[in-house]
Amino acid sequence: MAHPPAKDSNLTLEEWLTSAVKTDRGMKLDFKEIAAVEPAMQQLLTMDETLHAPLWLNADICSGPNSEKNPVDPEAFIGIVAQLFPRSVLSLGWTTRWVPNLSPPLQTVQQYTWTMILDMLQYCFDVEQAVTFPVRAVWVYSSYDKLIWLTELRSDYTITVWHGMGDVVRVLGLVNLRQHGDPKHIYYDLPDTLKSRFNDSLQENGTEAGSKGLPYTWLQGPQWKTVQTSPTASIYRNRMSAAITGDGQAFLEFEHPPELYTSWTLSGQVQFVEGLQRVTENDFMLKISAGDDETKLLLGLASTGAVLLRQYSTDNKTAVTVHGLLPPSDCYRFTIIDDKISVKATFVVVRCKDALKPPGFLGYDTVVELKYQRAWHSLKNSVQLGKYHATTDLIIEDLKLDIVEYSHANACRASVYLLLSLLTFITLNL
Repeated sequence: MAHPPAKDSNLTLEEWLTSAVKTDRGMKLDFKEIAAVEPAMQQLLTMDETLHAPLWLNADICSGPNSEKNPVDPEAFIGIVAQLFPRSVLSLGWTTRWVPNLSPPLQTVQQYTWTMILDMLQYCFDVEQAVTFPVRAVWVYSSYDKLIWLTELRSDYTITVWHGMGDVVRVLGLVNLRQHGDPKHIYYDLPDTLKSRFNDSLQENGTEAGSKGLPYTWLQGPQWKTVQTSPTASIYRNRMSAAITGDGQAFLEFEHPPELYTSWTLSGQVQFVEGLQRVTENDFMLKISAGDDETKLLLGLASTGAVLLRQYSTDNKTAVTVHGLLPPSDCYRFTIIDDKISVKATFVVVRCKDALKPPGFLGYDTVVELKYQRAWHSLKNSVQLGKYHATTDLIIEDLKLDIVEYSHANACRASVYLLLSLLTFITLNL
């Protein structure tokens, strides 16, 4: 039993457990090396009947901000714990490094990035045990919305905010986390001085825990379902946003579009998580498709800024394609309007919600438009939004689909309007 940098101690695990079970406090074991996990689990099993308090088993299994340390093997750690002591709480963290006034390139990352969070989820999203994620307080200010997103994925997900010695913490980040997150999903392990500053700031703001609700929500309008056609792709979604990960096919699908419609508008924001990558025309990272039994619509966007809009027949005998180009960016906002006569798509370079500075081409936009070769009245197949065989992960936010359904009343009003227009034209020419 020791805490780094020390590796040796005069206290054995058995002695520590014997002393700990005499109290009502919970227990936490922090593993720095995978070789220590199984022997510790075997020791816990011998004392299982006396372990009445909550038990957390902690290891940093993923690389985090600025860290050069090797994480503990994630699959081995989770596998051993799940097999030998499944009633424990998994405490799964990131390796981190933060030093005051340390200059780049040694300290360039100032937040928990989407890449770090999605890396973690691939190991623990399907585990049966409860999970808490230790997060360093120094990056809560820049990451609190993503941390709340993480706790929203499962009812037994929590975060534990901890403080490193010498960390310079912006208390406003802790306040934001408290005001927007669910207090039942947030634990704090803070020194008295920081705890006092935190409590004083909460009293000054005069708001209760969770009173401001989620930082943002993403889904408006009709409900979507998730479709994963590849075992290497995953979709993580909650009330805030959806993450589409992996290198296979995965997309969101609007299940029950109306048989008849007048127009539909789809808008939202996409973030390419893994940065700028060169892709081919056939490997667009964001694909939006819709159509009926005879004709399909495909709209693609890559982080290189390449845009493709295509109408094609289901037998692949005919196709019409238009192209557009934007500056490369991590985040774009999109709006697609389909009125059965043509489809118009607008893309704008925007600032990502977690960006620490705006992109160089903020506000730059492009518009692509295509007139249909054959007008359709039905939208029998689904509206799909996702990625197909692209390795870059996507974050979909602010998604909204508005469909104006066709009705006989609308058709009658349109006929009356056309008749009145015709009569007016005849009258004016008499």
